[in-house]
Amino acid sequence: MILDSVFQPLFLLPAWQAILIVALLLTLGLTLAYKHLTDQKLMKQLREDIKKYQVEARAQRSNPEEMMRINAKAMEVNMQYMRHSMRPTLFTMIPIIILIGYLHAHLVYEPLQPDVPFDVTLHFLPGAQGSVTLDVPHGMESLSGSVLPIIADKTVYTMQGDPGTYQLAFTYGSRAYTKNIIITTQRFYEPPVQTYEGDLKDITVQMEYLHPFGDLGIFGWHPGWLGVYIIFSIIFSTLLRKGLGLH
Repeated sequence: MILDSVFQPLFLLPAWQAILIVALLLTLGLTLAYKHLTDQKLMKQLREDIKKYQVEARAQRSNPEEMMRINAKAMEVNMQYMRHSMRPTLFTMIPIIILIGYLHAHLVYEPLQPDVPFDVTLHFLPGAQGSVTLDVPHGMESLSGSVLPIIADKTVYTMQGDPGTYQLAFTYGSRAYTKNIIITTQRFYEPPVQTYEGDLKDITVQMEYLHPFGDLGIFGWHPGWLGVYIIFSIIFSTLLRKGLGLH
């Protein structure tokens, strides 16, 4: 996949550094698209007209009818400005959605680490009884055994393993259920939850949410990757637009 070849080197970096680079490159691309897909002379003129009408409207506060007429003109110009500024979005929206979805699949959770125990929980419909049997893959170990009972509508396995891609196979009754997992020091993982139809509702792998800044929060807020990306994007967008003199 093209995106893998581009972003895999970044995923070797600390998460916040990878997000910073992605935010810079993406914001630069969007800014250049905005510059070349809009008529900057027209955009500048429209902004100047909006400011002019705002000044005129404030000067007519004692004359409500005239102020409303000027505000109507300002609104018309503002709508024209918005139509032109939204044009680049039509060309960049689909690539952005694809890229955000790709990053979401790699930066939401911390990956499962080699030789670090984690829980795999099977959630059943109310009233389910009996036991579950796990076929432990080579390279992995079940610290809680392979056959466990259903207690309070769930069964919890504690596992650990060597680096690799595995398929966990659980048997309940006459049915087999599988869940893929990845154990790695790199930034890759399978989605932690997989749902099923029948007595088994889902299999959930214990994974911690990624906090790019670690224990360093922002006034007690510990943003995930998307929050950090938005912060970086706003900063880069402001600097780039100012540096390129965009309107």
